[in-house]
Amino acid sequence: MVRKGVGKTKQEDRRSVLRIEQIAFRVLDHDKAKVLLESLGIQTEVEDRVYLRSDTYGSDEDAVCDLRYSYPQTGDNRIELEYIETVKGNSWFEAYDVPCITHIGMHVENEEEISRIVDVCRQFGCPVVQDSVTLKHHNSAVPESRRYHYVIINTRGVLGFDIKLIRRVDLAYGEPWNNRTKEEVV
Repeated sequence: MVRKGVGKTKQEDRRSVLRIEQIAFRVLDHDKAKVLLESLGIQTEVEDRVYLRSDTYGSDEDAVCDLRYSYPQTGDNRIELEYIETVKGNSWFEAYDVPCITHIGMHVENEEEISRIVDVCRQFGCPVVQDSVTLKHHNSAVPESRRYHYVIINTRGVLGFDIKLIRRVDLAYGEPWNNRTKEEVV
């Protein structure tokens, strides 16, 4: 095992350690959850309707989710709080009791990093339960040229929550992506 910082540049070292950047949860009543969080000083800052193409438990289908985000400051870092509602299609967390933490999210740099993490998790009996690409976001802060690749790994039996790997894809730089349109999944 390579010790942190040994034989690596600072940039490589930073990427080799997954940092928790997102905590996501499902709630029974989104409006009530929003009011409670706001009463605790955590404002909902962003709302987004996301159109996804997903392979969920081996079934390829499209989905639509409403997402709400808050960004409370935690020391020197911001942790994104996300709460999710599935509008159309299936999601891996539909089988989980509500309310619950669905996943802890971490950003990755590339597909190789996703493959490496998936391989490690599989060694512990933790399979990929959902592999998604975003097709469209309603949030104006997300550029039309940006998409995301999400991979959800079922680590709940080991860690008590799932892991979501998040990779930003910028179509403006010519990264390959699917050619489906929002109209195909609405």
